[in-house]
Amino acid sequence: MFIEITKYAKIMYEKDFLYGLNGSISTRFEDNSFIINKNLIYSEENNFFTKLLLNENYKYKDACKMAKLHSLIYNNFAQAKVIAIVCSKEILSICKRSKLTYKNKDFFVESNDILNNNKALLEKLNKNNLNFLLIRNLGLIIFERDFNTLFARIFDIDLEAKISCIN
Repeated sequence: MFIEITKYAKIMYEKDFLYGLNGSISTRFEDNSFIINKNLIYSEENNFFTKLLLNENYKYKDACKMAKLHSLIYNNFAQAKVIAIVCSKEILSICKRSKLTYKNKDFFVESNDILNNNKALLEKLNKNNLNFLLIRNLGLIIFERDFNTLFARIFDIDLEAKISCIN
């Protein structure tokens, strides 16, 4: 699993889905733990990931600042095996607007205040049935059962964002 997440982190970096310290990727294990990127700018030379337990106090850990959000999603969605927060230029541009049309349906950008309200965040993720949210000043939060499905959807949403930015 470590080789796979490393491969996908590199793809995220190369496609500009990670921006500086923004953006994250994680995968869940059966033992109530998950691997997530550290609070570092991506580099192949350093140890970019750390393993955490679900529901742990992440305050003093070197994991990325979104570790608590990843843990919340893993705890509330059994189908969530991999999670990414994507911060491409086009997705961030869409997040400054009000909506993205994806698969002939309008998805509205949520205020970043939703990050302070776990109940509202979980309700929105449950409601749209596509396992993603667009959040102002953050980007795309998305989860899936496997990396291939996750990245197919990320590329699809990013393409829609690029098209929307042109129009």
